[in-house]
Amino acid sequence: RIRAKQEAQPAYRPKAVEITKVNQFLDEAVDAFQHFVDMYRKEKPEPLMPPPPPPPVYDESGKEVPAAPEVVPIEVDDDELGVYLRAHFYIARMHNKWLPPPDAGPAERCRGLKLALEKFEWLRGHAREKLPLLKDEAARSTLFADELAMADQMVELLPEQISRVHYAR
Repeated sequence: RIRAKQEAQPAYRPKAVEITKVNQFLDEAVDAFQHFVDMYRKEKPEPLMPPPPPPPVYDESGKEVPAAPEVVPIEVDDDELGVYLRAHFYIARMHNKWLPPPDAGPAERCRGLKLALEKFEWLRGHAREKLPLLKDEAARSTLFADELAMADQMVELLPEQISRVHYAR
């Protein structure tokens, strides 16, 4: 609705209430897709007797080096890979549509764009890693091909858009 009003009246500025409502819907949609994606995580069962924590590691200056975050494996069947990747693609698209409040500073104006860029970059790498592993040769070249091409374009275009939005007055 906001875009339609802006096309009809170029000087139209959306109200804070409208922006808040749009962002609320986007956040709820992202949460729903993230919940769907999280169902593919293969969590390890909690052991009855948890092992002791590893000893801390220190660098040359004596500061403690933080432990690397544990990577949770993801199991996606070949026939579900397209749906799984598309869910991530839709999350990135929704981040891209996030609207900043009218009084937002530069960092907040770029929030959605930065999240979208991170997600598109991750998606590009993850898709290129998983698609060649498909058993069906025809699916390797056709599954998620259009979305992957759009993700490539977004990774090229979003840094420029972030820069333009960040320095806009």
